[in-house]
Amino acid sequence: RLLDGQYPVYQTLIPAQFSRQVVVDRKALLASLDLVSVLALQSKNNIVKVSLSEPGSLKLSAEAQDVGNATETLSAQWSGDAIEIAFNGKYLIESLKSMGSSEVEISMNGPTSPVIIQPVGAPSKALVMPVQIRE
Repeated sequence: RLLDGQYPVYQTLIPAQFSRQVVVDRKALLASLDLVSVLALQSKNNIVKVSLSEPGSLKLSAEAQDVGNATETLSAQWSGDAIEIAFNGKYLIESLKSMGSSEVEISMNGPTSPVIIQPVGAPSKALVMPVQIRE
């Protein structure tokens, strides 16, 4: 069924260049997200933080005020400056589940700009918007 209407021009949301690139094993990232997101669901906002600070690793973390916090570190190759960026964990999990490759490339600029997740060597893409966190 064809729907009439004005659709957003999504191409304007996708940046032409990215200052940070991450290549990580998709299944390992999905497994770590599943573990960390259990605690993120307890906090009702479902926020999972992704941190790139140590070379060769990617850190996922979530916290629930009355329960505690969870951290998972996995091996990843990344380039660019260190960053901490937050996402709704459900959106990351759904994006990764839809991809069939063994590795994914995550391209990002800053903590509030759109992020592209795509299978390595495949043309498909997922756009995920980060969540702004206040410390």
